[in-house]
Amino acid sequence: MNYEELLASRNGATMKKDSMPFGALYKKMSGDSYSNVIDLRYELNDSMRFCEALKAESEQLGTVSDRHQLHFAVTTDSSGMNSVTVEKGSFNTFERMIEDKPAIVAGKRFVEQTMEVLFESVGNLNRQGIYHLCFAPANILVRKGDTTPLLLFHGSSYLLLNDQEALYGQYKDYVAPEVLEEGVANERSEVYSLGKFMEYLYHDSSIPFEYRPIMKKATQQDPQKRYKSPEAMQKAMKSNHALRSSLITGVAAVLLAVVCIGIYMELTPEAEEVEFVESAPKENFDDVMFTNEYDPSMELDAVKVDSSVTHVDEQQMKVYEAKAEQIFRKRYAKEAERILSKIYDNEHMNSSEKRFLSESSSVMEELTKKQIEMGSEAGLNDTKSQRIASEIIEKISNEKKAKLEQLGVQKEKEGVNKEKTTEE
Repeated sequence: MNYEELLASRNGATMKKDSMPFGALYKKMSGDSYSNVIDLRYELNDSMRFCEALKAESEQLGTVSDRHQLHFAVTTDSSGMNSVTVEKGSFNTFERMIEDKPAIVAGKRFVEQTMEVLFESVGNLNRQGIYHLCFAPANILVRKGDTTPLLLFHGSSYLLLNDQEALYGQYKDYVAPEVLEEGVANERSEVYSLGKFMEYLYHDSSIPFEYRPIMKKATQQDPQKRYKSPEAMQKAMKSNHALRSSLITGVAAVLLAVVCIGIYMELTPEAEEVEFVESAPKENFDDVMFTNEYDPSMELDAVKVDSSVTHVDEQQMKVYEAKAEQIFRKRYAKEAERILSKIYDNEHMNSSEKRFLSESSSVMEELTKKQIEMGSEAGLNDTKSQRIASEIIEKISNEKKAKLEQLGVQKEKEGVNKEKTTEE
């Protein structure tokens, strides 16, 4: 085997083609390095109008400055067939990346970050009068080892072609109906294709409920029923995600309140009425039996009544009780503020539900112990001290939850530990 045959054999062994709307992307040995080449489909190569549009787009992209835009050059071989050479780098299609690592879609904020990049890039292109039109996963590139979407060809450069369905081939489902039927495009056409791309990202999993109405509106057949621009679609996504996060926080707060009340009621001792019976005074019968003095009261079993009766001023007692309640409130509020601060902070409110409930139990035990201790010192009965303590705990808890309204106890699922969105 000579050197040329060796190179050809190596190229054939390492060449893995990725299908794209306009052709197939693969790596080709050029000197001592590889270059990214796209072999155009034969029917497109035979179209003079397409080849002219391709060269015009290559020149136009030279003036486009966007960090997510790739550039390319058109080359012609000895047989007159055109091909495209992409700028230096190691690239895969987005579709190939998902096929190789499908679990990457379930990563934290993967979908949101991917869509944010596309919204940013599309906004820059649209302001320059360029429309991508086909956000098929095979029409989006990524660098190896990275997940940031990169764009190459843009559909608005080929609107003069008569048959738009033939242009996009098997990826025509990602193109808006008005583009395929009438050859016209605008920002609403971009919205349609972005919605189809989101459907692809969730094709192996359930669509989050906050994104379902957005994707449904974005993929309407009638352009007037869609979002007017990708920017409007992005705002709707952020708004729905924030609403979902608020709902989760609210549910977590309600769950926490129910658990705390249950623990409090479980740990609070029930007041039981106890009847105390005083023992009868001991009498010295020996002295009575052998005394020479006669006491008529002993014979008649008369009862001696103390003539001095103590009258209690009810109004004065109310004043004392109010003062005792005031002292208890002040002391207990200070202790409750210190104890509740142990769980109402960034670390615990952003922790797992299991850990949060575990630490809440010990906090409630400490609060109950302080309530009984301080209530006894203030001279309050258990019922009144429990009522006052409940009011103080609820007030302080609501104040702390309001300060930490962006955080929430996170749910733990079997096999997967997901952190806190809304998100999705």
